[in-house]
Amino acid sequence: VRAMATSLLEAGKRSWKMPEFIAPLTLEAHEKQGDHDTSPRPISTPELVTVIETGVSLILFGEGGIGKTTFLLELCSSCFSAGSRIPLFVDAALWGRANTSLLEYISKRSSAIANGVTVDELTKLAEAGRLVVMLNGWNEVPASLKLACLEELNQLSVAADSLGIVVVSRSSSDVPRLPNTRRVEVRGLTWDGQSAVLRAELGDVGSAPLLVLLAKNTHLRHVTRSPLILRGFIAQARRGDASYSSVFDLLGATVQAFEEDDLRTLVLSDSPVDGHSREYLEELACQLTQKRTIYCSKNDALQFIHAAATQLAERRLIGAPPQLAPILDLLVSHHLLHLDDGVVRFAHQRFQEYFAATRLLRNCGDDGVSPAILRATINQPAWDESFALIADKLKGDRSSAAARTRIVTVGLAIDLGRACDLAGVCGFSDADNSELHRHLVASVNELASSPLYEVRDIGVTYQIAS
Repeated sequence: VRAMATSLLEAGKRSWKMPEFIAPLTLEAHEKQGDHDTSPRPISTPELVTVIETGVSLILFGEGGIGKTTFLLELCSSCFSAGSRIPLFVDAALWGRANTSLLEYISKRSSAIANGVTVDELTKLAEAGRLVVMLNGWNEVPASLKLACLEELNQLSVAADSLGIVVVSRSSSDVPRLPNTRRVEVRGLTWDGQSAVLRAELGDVGSAPLLVLLAKNTHLRHVTRSPLILRGFIAQARRGDASYSSVFDLLGATVQAFEEDDLRTLVLSDSPVDGHSREYLEELACQLTQKRTIYCSKNDALQFIHAAATQLAERRLIGAPPQLAPILDLLVSHHLLHLDDGVVRFAHQRFQEYFAATRLLRNCGDDGVSPAILRATINQPAWDESFALIADKLKGDRSSAAARTRIVTVGLAIDLGRACDLAGVCGFSDADNSELHRHLVASVNELASSPLYEVRDIGVTYQIAS
């Protein structure tokens, strides 16, 4: 079982695909006693291993890309070296898709079969308190499958009440309700951790101006607590650009640095991809987001690639649509797609959100794109993170007034509150479109001056949001 667990952990590390930093990551975590706890206490990985040993379950939560998976992988490794429980790293979305019990799903993994591990053996170890299941990415389980997963976890926690369970999610509210649970917020890299990574990657001289910039720019220091975003910040610095524009640009720098590896550059520029990897990945990201999921079958992925290839052919960027399977294989082996048990997904949900946002950004700036296309996405919560990325990028950019006007106009056609949210995030102002701005202000002020408290409260909320 330990050999199987080691294989599961290594598979989790490989699926990330990003090269490791030279310096070890120092991630910050704080235990919260409840949703209204204003002073959560810092807690270390060794402390959490001790907590797990007592049979207490954990909820690890934090914003997208903040380092939750990295933290969980570190916790798994620490359990191996310092604990008596065997940690089993499980991708929650893949388990949910399998439509089977949790322990049965683990027993059917190739590493379990290779090591002769059976569901009966796992059940006995779970009942004896010798296991801790590490469920990564609970927020990525589709809503249609969550109920069945919740019921299975409830039954398992009753049947094997000594089993330890650690669940990772973006939100502390989007988690299973398990007995005897403690909640820990993962906050990303500490200041010392950021400094150590920058010095190790760029040297004392190269890192000095970046550390000064981080010390002065609170927002930048906050977003680069994410190892993923910090990687993009370092990539920009290596190209001679130490300024900060947006999280969208930093994610783009991360992707570009990944693509510019010498071997990947050669492979991605050659047949069958021919330099169009981003078009294929954009189509995959948009199709997955539209379907409100983060994975698809291999056959569905091939259909999405076919759609992208058809569009490229229509634009005369390629000849006849190429063979599809080699393109998918190459995007998995040399880009940011991951294939596991016939399931295709991005190496990180943040990459899916980035590639979907890339197409949205073009649509926002293209007058030829029907407003109905934007309206269909802006009204779907699945697109919220991608819209947040492009709104942040549009903020403060003088050349993006038309794009800001476009998304606020589309938002207003749906709901005044949605328009106010978008206006606030993208920095929409009177200078962008004075007529639209006056209309927004008048509509919000009318609500805020209502004699009805409930309506007035909504109006003030919209004022704050915008």
